[in-house]
Amino acid sequence: MQAPPKARDVLHTAAHLQGGHGRIRVDDMAVALTWLTHIVDAVLPPRCIACAQPIDGAASGAVWCALCAEQLEPAPALGSYCYVGPLADAIVRAKVGRDAAVARALASWWARSAAPTLPRHAAITFVPAPWRRRLARGFDLPALLATALGDVDGAPPVVELLVARRHDTKLALARSREERQALVAGRFAARRTRALAGLAGSVVLVVDDVHTTGATLGAACAVLAEAGVRPVPWAMAVTPSSS
Repeated sequence: MQAPPKARDVLHTAAHLQGGHGRIRVDDMAVALTWLTHIVDAVLPPRCIACAQPIDGAASGAVWCALCAEQLEPAPALGSYCYVGPLADAIVRAKVGRDAAVARALASWWARSAAPTLPRHAAITFVPAPWRRRLARGFDLPALLATALGDVDGAPPVVELLVARRHDTKLALARSREERQALVAGRFAARRTRALAGLAGSVVLVVDDVHTTGATLGAACAVLAEAGVRPVPWAMAVTPSSS
């Protein structure tokens, strides 16, 4: 199927600029898609990452409409927001809907929001998803959150200190802390790297997306503590029962 005329023109222009002489290569396509994204962003108003409604008069970087922004609830624990309303909707769109654009928008928004409240720390790491889940979604939300935090001016480096050793399909169904603790036992291992050795005794921020009972984040922090660092848990969203 041929691309629409305007899109086809952009593709051929990209190919010409890249020296492809009219032949579309993979890197040409990436350039063209980037151009198209900028064109769409310039013509169409941004949409709320929770309800998908247009954001009227949005400031640069805005990701919530006015109605959803009013419903965001700060959580007293972990410097986060409550996992309810628009934030929960956006996280579900990102993770269950496998929407990478929403995931990146969430990460950028949260990094700007959380940066002023962060404790002093020497490095940032994250709770990794099992590789099958990362492959299925095309991204790892905690990794995106940590990377966005690391992009804030003055932030310490982001380092991968943990590896997820298995995929727990029953974890999402477990509700009690005891059930989740049993399922995540042995799930994580520390990456025995120079980066980890160099952080011995240092405070490391451990980022996760959703704090439900604390079992997953707690298991990750326990592994890092055994490896010699001082982990500080930090999550974007906290379920009301755990905040």
